[in-house]
Amino acid sequence: MARVLLVDSLPIVRDGLRALVARCGHEVAGETDNGQDALSLCRELHPDIVILELVIPRLGGLDVLRRLRGSAPQIRLLVFSAQESEVYAGRALQAGADAFVGKQEPASELEKALAAVVRGRTYFPQQAVHTEAGAGTGAESELERLSARELTVLQMLCQGLSNKDISLQLNLSYKTVSTYKFRLHQKLGVSSDFQLIAVARTSGLVIGEAPGDLPTSANPETMKELELLHALLDTSSNPMFVRDTESRLLLCNRAYLERTGLRFEDVRGTRIEDAHWLSADRRQTVVERYREAVRRGEPFMRELSAERLDAPGALYAWCVPYHNQAGEVVAMVGGLRSLVERDNMLAELRHESLEARHRSQLKSQLLATVNHRLREQLEELRHCLLATQQSSQGQTLLDELARTLARIDEMLALDGQALAAHGEAHDLGPLTGGILASLRTTLVAKGFELELGSALQALPRAWIDATRYRRLLEGLLEYVMLAQAPARVLLGFTCRPHLRGLLRLSIELTPWPVAEDGSAAPEAAWAHAHVQQLLAGFEAQSRIEGTGDARTLKVELNLPVALDP
Repeated sequence: MARVLLVDSLPIVRDGLRALVARCGHEVAGETDNGQDALSLCRELHPDIVILELVIPRLGGLDVLRRLRGSAPQIRLLVFSAQESEVYAGRALQAGADAFVGKQEPASELEKALAAVVRGRTYFPQQAVHTEAGAGTGAESELERLSARELTVLQMLCQGLSNKDISLQLNLSYKTVSTYKFRLHQKLGVSSDFQLIAVARTSGLVIGEAPGDLPTSANPETMKELELLHALLDTSSNPMFVRDTESRLLLCNRAYLERTGLRFEDVRGTRIEDAHWLSADRRQTVVERYREAVRRGEPFMRELSAERLDAPGALYAWCVPYHNQAGEVVAMVGGLRSLVERDNMLAELRHESLEARHRSQLKSQLLATVNHRLREQLEELRHCLLATQQSSQGQTLLDELARTLARIDEMLALDGQALAAHGEAHDLGPLTGGILASLRTTLVAKGFELELGSALQALPRAWIDATRYRRLLEGLLEYVMLAQAPARVLLGFTCRPHLRGLLRLSIELTPWPVAEDGSAAPEAAWAHAHVQQLLAGFEAQSRIEGTGDARTLKVELNLPVALDP
């Protein structure tokens, strides 16, 4: 008498196996419905024989065979599977099985196989042994080129499992499953999961009747095509559906039914015209666009506003045509994706932006209030000094304080202009050249020499606030003149395409003075703060490269492209 472990995901099959094993005079040591527990029970119970199905969760049957053959070579392994014997019997033999019986065979075949493995013999269909003997002859079928793990992944895809489900069942990472899927596409010469399942069905990998919820009203050709689609719908966590060329609903997944809150019997055969969760105008627009997409054989996408679905809000709807073998459009495969999360994120970003602007305005208002009060006190102090005829030193201090307050006024003005920036289309070359022509005179008068790069006139056309741009260039050169002795100043401009519809304008200024100990002159410190505020208004990126007299300030502005007038 042998001790037998039963591994099958269906309780009714395990009940039948239990009765057959007892009838043959053996003992059932244990049973399980998944591959992981099968390995654990083998370690705990030490059975003599394992009867297992290949299609089991948490670890594929081929993997279980391979692991048991490596870790427990004394255990006899009998595969009793619904999978096509012409494909899987040879694979089971290669993985270490001692016998293979298809579930389509009579029970007497399983009894013979069990008796054979008890006596230490093997029991396989003739074609499995022939395939094993002829391996490497170049006569392999499409599926015979796949590894055992690739075959397991393909099998699970045909069952409608998603990449995430497969990764959990096989204890693989999501990325590894994606890699296996990519290899399947390459080895089988397909470009989509639809074609992948079609190859599997043609090769006899997927067996059984068509799912019971397929529409019986569809013509035979359409029914055949729909069988290929059915397994894929439930792999998506988003609502998915299949509609015929008249927009009648043929198939949908569980997520679609959960979204609508209805049973499949209630929605089967309904048209887009019956989608009362859309407004009448929107419904008509979608119907017309659907018909046009079917007529042209092209996909379409549209954002919709759900009014009476279980979770109302913005939806992204899409449809792609599905062609039969003759190249005719027989259905449209589509889906829905909620945009509520996107809209909530945008609303949150807008809210944060408004809050940040409000805080900035409050700071500016506070600074303006302080500035106004200081001006009042300054005026009172001036009158006191005049009345008491104090020395000129006090007057000098008053003048310096007045200049400081004027600087604060300038910075407040810049804050207001940043909120009301106004851009226009300009040719950057002539605009920049005109601004620098007036600045050159000031530089020369103070002993500086300005040298411009050769690419100035090649700058393209872009949208820019010319006034703020002028102030930025003026501020940069003003700081250079205040923070260092007269020198030769190199100013270069380059422009290149950036993101879609944007140009990146780069400005390089050498030398860029930096006070190492932070002891910059007051006027230079104010000029530097002025430059930083101008850069912030442009949302510019800036960095300093090099050391000493070779320091270079690099500024990058992103500007919208302007078309030629």
